[in-house]
Amino acid sequence: AKAPEAGVKGLLNAIRNLRVDSEADFVAPAKGQLAQHRLEDGKEDLRIQVQTTDANNERAKQTLLVGEVERGYYYARLANDDGVFKLPEKQLTTVLSALAKPGTLRSLDVGHFDPKTVDVLTIRTGKEQLKAWHHEGQPWQLQIGAEQPAKANENAVAKLLETLQGKRQILEFKDAATDAEAKKLDADLGLDAPVAEISLYSAGLEKKGEAKKDDAKDQKDDKKEGKKEEKKDDKKEPRGEEAFTLKKEAKPLLLKFGKVDKDSVAVLRTSGDGLTSRFLVPKSMYEAVAPPEGALAFLDLALPRFDQADVTRVTLQHGSKVVELARGVGDHAGRWMVRESQKVGDENLADAAKTEIIWQRVGNLTAKKWIKKLDPKDDLDQFGLKNPSLVVTVKATRLTPTAAATVVAAGGDVLAPRAALTVALLAMGLHADRSPPIVLALGKETADKDHYARHSGSELLFTVPADLFRTLRELDLRDRSALRNFEAAYIGAGVVLASAAQSLQGLAVAAVAAQTEHGADMVRPLGPASVVDLDPKTVAAVRIAVRDKYELREFHFQRKEKEWSDASGLKDFALDGDKVEKVVKEFASLRPERMIAFAGGPRGDQKLSAKDFFVTIELTTEGGKSVVYTVGAPLDTFGYFLHVSQRPGAVYLIAPAKVAYLERGVAYFAKERIAE
Repeated sequence: AKAPEAGVKGLLNAIRNLRVDSEADFVAPAKGQLAQHRLEDGKEDLRIQVQTTDANNERAKQTLLVGEVERGYYYARLANDDGVFKLPEKQLTTVLSALAKPGTLRSLDVGHFDPKTVDVLTIRTGKEQLKAWHHEGQPWQLQIGAEQPAKANENAVAKLLETLQGKRQILEFKDAATDAEAKKLDADLGLDAPVAEISLYSAGLEKKGEAKKDDAKDQKDDKKEGKKEEKKDDKKEPRGEEAFTLKKEAKPLLLKFGKVDKDSVAVLRTSGDGLTSRFLVPKSMYEAVAPPEGALAFLDLALPRFDQADVTRVTLQHGSKVVELARGVGDHAGRWMVRESQKVGDENLADAAKTEIIWQRVGNLTAKKWIKKLDPKDDLDQFGLKNPSLVVTVKATRLTPTAAATVVAAGGDVLAPRAALTVALLAMGLHADRSPPIVLALGKETADKDHYARHSGSELLFTVPADLFRTLRELDLRDRSALRNFEAAYIGAGVVLASAAQSLQGLAVAAVAAQTEHGADMVRPLGPASVVDLDPKTVAAVRIAVRDKYELREFHFQRKEKEWSDASGLKDFALDGDKVEKVVKEFASLRPERMIAFAGGPRGDQKLSAKDFFVTIELTTEGGKSVVYTVGAPLDTFGYFLHVSQRPGAVYLIAPAKVAYLERGVAYFAKERIAE
């Protein structure tokens, strides 16, 4: 069964549904029965009167008189009819309950207002005062104390208004019969010295331009009457671009918050027509009005923004790791280049989708929560901002035109485009305007797992979500798909650059022949595809090391009189010499798939060090000269990173098929054993 409704609505429905059960409940007329059943007008036990208004605004009254109760039924009649009938006792339960406890009919809502019509609110907590207002169709404005007005947090204001409506949030009414009792009650509840006061005006703002007309009219009338100019009413705020003026007749809903107990807080409500009520509400309502961050809780969370079109450089620093993002030039104009070390030539095309994360997350940054206004004396170390965990620096200036650097190729080889990029990026750094950068610093983790933060465009300490910190810290800006476009034909020479302090006009980039201490007979100038050009027939020894997730397995094979033998000390092992010869031929004139780095050498994440490589292959010639090939981490599905000892600054990409079989180890190099 549907539960009965409470309050006035429930009472009206109970009265509306009063009815006799059957025709037998109509009492036959009898002399003296009105007096017998206590139904004489003015002598009834219970009188229910309902007044209605019809469509023509004409009022009508209906009155029900209720008298004696007998055997579960009340005798009753209408005041304009002497006919008596009986009503079931249970039908009058709601009416009798309302008479016994009229307080149950009182609304348990705190604020009786429509949030859509509220256009001004003020909050005073201690010495801090907040004013918020908005004209129809315009966003909310906020003023804290005497500071300049700023944009308010629309969601926070809307949530506050919803909270102040306090739907069925009144826990208990506190009533006083006399002024003396009211004064004592206010003292007991702390309402004589409230901790917070809120004023809400519904449609209280003068429309723009109306206030000036009214003032002009008042001054004109004063002159006619010969009145001296008096001070203006205190309901008018200082005028200006963001100022507002209250209507003269505007009356606020005033809420004063008193003593705060463990679970509740006392409130004194004064409506626009002067009615006062005292009651208790949940403590959470006061916490919404006076949050720990104070008035900042209602300030717009947006931070100063920048346009991607104006950005020339972005730097992300996490500890000692520095990643730099700069605009590309020449063939890469319109793209971004990423640089992750100070080594010359260590630039890669940036991933457009990942750079978009910076523009969206940093360029349109909003605080998750304002904490406080920072004072120069504040200890930033407590927030982890003295030495931030992560710093994002954005140079948002337009570059002046730069002369193109002259690139000279040596030995007929084509110079790697990456060398030209290095020159261009240095030029950008020299000629960029020197305006203050935008700096975002992220510090310690908060109790809510967010991170404290500072922004060069704000004096406020705030927090950002943990996922923003994690995203910026782990963001790999390199365009991995673009790595496939660097052909091995561009790796024939190293690059020598002048210092950044020198003029770049006419700077020459020289290609250095890849001669090493091993001699020109072993490492000749490169053709269009090979990294090292050896004669497989001169290779006398092969050392191979293969690391899997369980162990490091090493092999040593030697050639004597054109036959390969095992020198690894393997027991009961029959070597398949053809497999060794295949490895020698493959790597003696190895053709990598792609060029990864022109200069700068291996990086940590490529796993090309002695501690974390995947495969190493050392080929030694009959003359005792050696070349070491180190295979590192996989790059998605494109292949494995490769480093060759004769090219210390370069990193390549080798196809998976050229090394994956080596993971089989003994099984690959051994001849199949046949049981006798």
